[in-house]
Amino acid sequence: MKERKENQNPKARIAFMVWSPFHYYIYKNIVKYLPEAEFILCPPWYKWGKEREADLNEMAAFFKEKETRWQVLTEIDDQVIVEKFFEPYQVICSVFLQPPLDTLALDSWFLKKKSILIAYGAWGKDLATVAPWTAWFDYSLAEGPATAEFHKLLTDTYIVGFPKYDDWFSNTFDFKKIEEIKNKLNPHKKTVLYLPTHSGLSSLPAYGEAVRNLLKNYNVLVKFHNHNTLAEKNEVERFRQESRVLLFGANDDLLPLLFLADVVVSDYSSVLFETILVDKPLVIPNIFDSSVIQKHITNEEFNGFWYSGGLTSQQSIEEALQPDTAPGVIVHDSDKLQQGLEEALTLTENFLERRKKLREKVFIQEDGKSGERAARAIQIILGQQKPIPPLLGMSFRSYLEGFYKNYQFRIEQKKIRIYELRKRLSSFEKIQKERNLFRKIRFIIEQFL
Repeated sequence: MKERKENQNPKARIAFMVWSPFHYYIYKNIVKYLPEAEFILCPPWYKWGKEREADLNEMAAFFKEKETRWQVLTEIDDQVIVEKFFEPYQVICSVFLQPPLDTLALDSWFLKKKSILIAYGAWGKDLATVAPWTAWFDYSLAEGPATAEFHKLLTDTYIVGFPKYDDWFSNTFDFKKIEEIKNKLNPHKKTVLYLPTHSGLSSLPAYGEAVRNLLKNYNVLVKFHNHNTLAEKNEVERFRQESRVLLFGANDDLLPLLFLADVVVSDYSSVLFETILVDKPLVIPNIFDSSVIQKHITNEEFNGFWYSGGLTSQQSIEEALQPDTAPGVIVHDSDKLQQGLEEALTLTENFLERRKKLREKVFIQEDGKSGERAARAIQIILGQQKPIPPLLGMSFRSYLEGFYKNYQFRIEQKKIRIYELRKRLSSFEKIQKERNLFRKIRFIIEQFL
């Protein structure tokens, strides 16, 4: 591991897992109430070599600026290193389950630790919210009743609210950042914020050009998903070539952008629901033609790095796109995007009640104290024994543990079989090359003894 000037917390007993700088904004209003916590920076499992090193260095620079406690774990697939690294921690908090929390060794070491899922996604991708791996965590801290309804079937679940938005509801924005961005905007134009998701559910390929064309009449802010630079690399590059668009990424806080936005354009992303939480006018590009969504639902969608499908269901998409229930203006064609924006900005009353209903379904009433509630729950958990999961959660755990162990056994058996076949192949080649007839016969007999 390359030496980095880390800022470790010698008292740390609570680890908050980070694979992207944007995770900082999910956790920061919880961590500030936990003196025994620190961030653990890990590379994404799909990056290797120089790219992995560059990613970690960028994250380290970001966390250094934030003046918080953190350290780096590079060897996320080495089970011995991973287990030793996490020995000092009593509780592991994470937004999802990926290496090093599940390793290529297919071992269930993570189940020996107390663990907390910081639920994030708010139904933007409902199959990810109701994922079986939720049962791998001892607890879930949910943003509202919709997530909690399912998580409580799998693990101990508490509704705490959405800590990421405490700054919004307590009016403690980064006003310096807001002013910095505002100075780059034309005060005579409305401001559009575009928030695309990634892969098969992304509107970037179909709507990217239409968003850039809005510059004639609007200020345009774009905050990319942290996977857009992988899955929609070419379209991201086209935006970078347009200097009038203000671009933001994983390092940037979304709240100042929402504060400045008059209207938001977002596809079927979790950010769509965050827009509803802060009650902003919304335009939803409909990119869900049957071929795209079927590949996504059946997990056949491959974005060049991993199989990225199976995040949402046909049912939830159809519900979101019903004209009489949609929380914003639905646009079916990129040529109609500007018209959709005009409708969203002028027909605001039409959508107020719909957004209110969705907020009540997905979130609790926000008061700026969600992080404090989450931290209190974590402190209580710190002093408790590991709980016994609900029956369905235990069933998932049992099934997945058995599946992993059997899969691991099959891999070992396959290795043995390959070794045996290679030995036989080597012997066959030896027989084939042997010119002495008596030796050839002896080698053949040896193969059957």
